[in-house]
Amino acid sequence: MTSLLSDVDAAQSGTLTASYQWYADGQLVGTDSASLVNGTMNEFFAKGQDVYVVVTPNDGVADGTPVQSNTVTVLNSAPTAPTVSISADNDPAEVGVDDLTCMIDVEASDIDGDALTYVYTWYDEGGNWADESSPTTDLSYDYPGSGTEVGTWTCEVVANDGDVDSTVADAVYEVDDGSIVWTEIWSHPLTSQPAGATTYNGGWQGQGVNTIGNRTGWVQNSDHNRLWIPVTRSSTDFEAVEVDLYKPLISGAAFYPLGRKYSMGFEEFLQFGFGKSSTNGSVSYGGYSNGYGSSGGIVSVTSGILGFSSATWHTLRVEYSYVDNTSIYYIDGVEVYTTNQIAIDQLLTDHVLLLGSVNCCSSPANVAWSNLKVYEGQ
Repeated sequence: MTSLLSDVDAAQSGTLTASYQWYADGQLVGTDSASLVNGTMNEFFAKGQDVYVVVTPNDGVADGTPVQSNTVTVLNSAPTAPTVSISADNDPAEVGVDDLTCMIDVEASDIDGDALTYVYTWYDEGGNWADESSPTTDLSYDYPGSGTEVGTWTCEVVANDGDVDSTVADAVYEVDDGSIVWTEIWSHPLTSQPAGATTYNGGWQGQGVNTIGNRTGWVQNSDHNRLWIPVTRSSTDFEAVEVDLYKPLISGAAFYPLGRKYSMGFEEFLQFGFGKSSTNGSVSYGGYSNGYGSSGGIVSVTSGILGFSSATWHTLRVEYSYVDNTSIYYIDGVEVYTTNQIAIDQLLTDHVLLLGSVNCCSSPANVAWSNLKVYEGQ
């Protein structure tokens, strides 16, 4: 190149160029360019080959003496990382899973064109190593864990071209404990009549807002008082109603969360439940109630739920599964009754039905409700 710079013809013409010839392992491979960039097919050079370039100067009149560069050996390029995900072979809402499968969704690539293998490594919910595959060309690998522990499981995958690994690709999977995730969709303190609610007053006294047991709530002070409250919901698999109840001490009275099939005053019960509006009032658990002393088709509880040892406020909750018709009842957070004998339609609008106590033929004691909440579960 020094001779070019001092070339008289080039100095006069102002023209100085060079041509390039690229060689890989002694074979001419390149085009006339100052750089040689490989494509995806390694059309110019491959790893392990010795590459050099011969440069021939030209002053616009004649070529100068060709000059060969130093020789470089092409190094290996690491493969790209794959894209991975995890799936389970059963319902992730169940406790544990039988197998987790780590899958390659997008394969790794290698600019050198090397054949690739993969190594899968599993880490358990505590972040501890759990399992590892041998190098494989398979695009998935199972973790054969029966009753996999609840928590976050991780699969890491690397691609290898025979010399080096790619960067790590990983995916995580949350093994659920099977518990229902509840979302509150409606609530009302019952310190006033909820919008859209319908009332029916029994044979003694009416109902409305009052203070009882040092709390303001919806007081029903007659037999057969009813309050139907519409709640718009979606078609989730689980639903729950929770409400606080003030139940006075009535001789022989028990809390029947599903109600009993009433026959003109010979049962004493309290009731709350789901329902839908109808021309006659409310359908409650497959039955109906349309006024004093008349109801039918309501699934009965074989025995009332006792457990109220004082005239005070208690928290009642019923959780219902549309999957298997299971109803679970709680008093003050303690499960007290379970049944799967009640089929409730999945309705876009349910009615929560609150009933006063039945104490026929004499003025009944007050029953009161507050803090009504409705939940949907997944």
